[in-house]
Amino acid sequence: MTKSSFYENIAIIFIYTKGKPSMNISLRYLMGATASIFLLTPTNLFAQEIEEVVTTATRKAESVQDVALSVQALSADVLADAQVTEVQDLAELVPGFSYQNVLGSGSLYTIRGASSAAVGAGTATSVQTAINGHTLAGSAFGEIGFFDVEQVNILAGPQGTLYGRNVVGGLINLVTARPEAEVGGYKNFEMGNYGSNRVTTALNMPFGDNVRTRLAYGSFVKDGWVKNIGTGNDIDGRDAYGVRLSVDVDLP
Repeated sequence: MTKSSFYENIAIIFIYTKGKPSMNISLRYLMGATASIFLLTPTNLFAQEIEEVVTTATRKAESVQDVALSVQALSADVLADAQVTEVQDLAELVPGFSYQNVLGSGSLYTIRGASSAAVGAGTATSVQTAINGHTLAGSAFGEIGFFDVEQVNILAGPQGTLYGRNVVGGLINLVTARPEAEVGGYKNFEMGNYGSNRVTTALNMPFGDNVRTRLAYGSFVKDGWVKNIGTGNDIDGRDAYGVRLSVDVDLP
């Protein structure tokens, strides 16, 4: 909780008459009373509570203020409010980040101006992509989309071998929602123009006290909206589906 108080500076207005300053009596009393109020009673203008952001960028839960890294931790609520559903949407929230699909199975990630000189399936990118700490090819990471996500961590700058290999540009780690101890779930359905429809759903299924599972599904279908005048086809469409099974086991 941060509190700020201030004292108002009272400016005395003089009215010059025939070269001699004089002051209106009513104005003088009013300004004196105002000065007394501000001098005797501190006024709290700003009272804001800063919510602690917890990140797992170092493979353990820590406050983002205690992590000695340049990291941005985006929670599921932040992603939902900003309508971030795919990796290219991160450019709306992360300064200096960009993502581009290229020909074939390649993809180009850029963080703070650092990107790969060569793009392709057989090249090692300067920006590493991972899901729950496990390295995933950048092209596959870009196509899966964000469904049933708990947090997205963007680490800028050179990284060590904490996530498998060292990189120069940075790292993007997607943390999925973990299974819960109670049965439950949700389902979201969105529709839009160009035949767009997006479905995300998840279901928690615990088995006893020590085994918890979570089944998540996501799909995104959309017609292309760019006309190729050479072939007459519509491009930039979507036809993506994904399913994920998470299992947590408490060992004795």
